[in-house]
Amino acid sequence: MAHIPPTAGQQTYDLSLKVNLAVAHDHLGPPFKRIESFQHLVGMPLPDATQWELVEQVADGTYPVYEHIKHLGAQQPRVYQNDTGARILSLIKQNQADPPPERTGMYTTVLRLEGEHAICLYFTGRQHTGENLDDLLAHRDPSLAPMQWMSDVLAVE
Repeated sequence: MAHIPPTAGQQTYDLSLKVNLAVAHDHLGPPFKRIESFQHLVGMPLPDATQWELVEQVADGTYPVYEHIKHLGAQQPRVYQNDTGARILSLIKQNQADPPPERTGMYTTVLRLEGEHAICLYFTGRQHTGENLDDLLAHRDPSLAPMQWMSDVLAVE
C-alpha cells in the first residue's frame, strides 16, 4: 500500500504571492508575460500561465464578496450610470468570425450606487448599461421605492 507523503495537499505557492501577483497585475497593469520576463531577470521565473492560475484562485476567493456588494448596491436609493466603449481581445476575435455574432458591441459600464453605502460596480462585456442595471435591479428588495436614476445622454424611444 502506498503512503501519502506528509507534504501532500499543501499549497505550492503562498497566499501572499498570489495576492501580490493579483495586485501587481491589476494596479501596475503589466501583462503576465512581462511579469514573467522580469521574474526571470531576477532569477525567480514564474510562467505567465501559472501566474494566471494563481491570480484566478485569488479572484475565485473574492467572488462571494463581489456578489454581496452587488446585492448591497441594489438596495441603495440612487444610481449614476455611464457606458464607454471597450476592447476585449476574445470578443474582437469572435467579431471576426464568419458569421460574426449577432451583437458585436463591447462596453464598460460603471454603476455608482449611493445611499447608506457608496458602491462602484464595473461591468465589461457585450451588455450595455441598461442591461447591466436590469441585472443588478433583479437583486433589489421589491418593497423599496424605485431608485433615483442619473445618466449621461441616453437614447429614449
